[in-house]
Amino acid sequence: MTDFPRAGETTGTGTLYRVLLILRNELTRLGLLLLMRDDPTLHVVGSVATLIEAGYSIANRGSPHVVVTDMLPAGTPEESAYVIEEISSAFAESRILVLADRPDEAFAEAAVAAGARGLLSWHSSYAEVSCAIHRLARGGMYFGPDVLPAPAFPVGAAPRVGAADVLSPQQHKVLRLVAAGLSNRLIADALAVSLSTVQKYRAELLHRFGVHNVAALVHAAMRAGLLDPDTEY
Repeated sequence: MTDFPRAGETTGTGTLYRVLLILRNELTRLGLLLLMRDDPTLHVVGSVATLIEAGYSIANRGSPHVVVTDMLPAGTPEESAYVIEEISSAFAESRILVLADRPDEAFAEAAVAAGARGLLSWHSSYAEVSCAIHRLARGGMYFGPDVLPAPAFPVGAAPRVGAADVLSPQQHKVLRLVAAGLSNRLIADALAVSLSTVQKYRAELLHRFGVHNVAALVHAAMRAGLLDPDTEY
């Protein structure tokens, strides 16, 4: 059995991250596989079309740091979220990067809630895919600029009324837990507050950032500097 290094460990060529490709499109799968073979920082432990094949593919190869998968082409956000949840359950220690073809806000929110920590458009360059994989492998998140709508404020500017000054410590906690993908009920339990209180905080956060869903909220908070994209939530 080959002993592959964990995330953060180094080899003679630098840090090595294990990647599992679960992509239905064969050309996309083979294309990424060929490109990653030339990347000394990435090791593809499996390249398959379905989750069922994935378990056999990575046997004795080490759990992947990042799973790259795609959304259902004609499925509803709920159906796509179910697939992501299945992958998240099968690879609990892995971070999930989803490739999608112009997903709407409903899909983006469902994907993040289901466990995705990265979202990219099918039209992204390999350089961006590689960047996203590295960020996720280090415990961070990555949202491509063409996946989510831009927040209602310019890059580097404060949202609406200056979130850093306006958010209370409790709101900051809720923001971080929302970014971690926790449901309102789990957040309420973690903070020992009522469900209605969490719902109120969440609504206030969405309003302050001028967004309408969790995925856009996380994206906006990162752009405002309130969430570190390289930190695991």
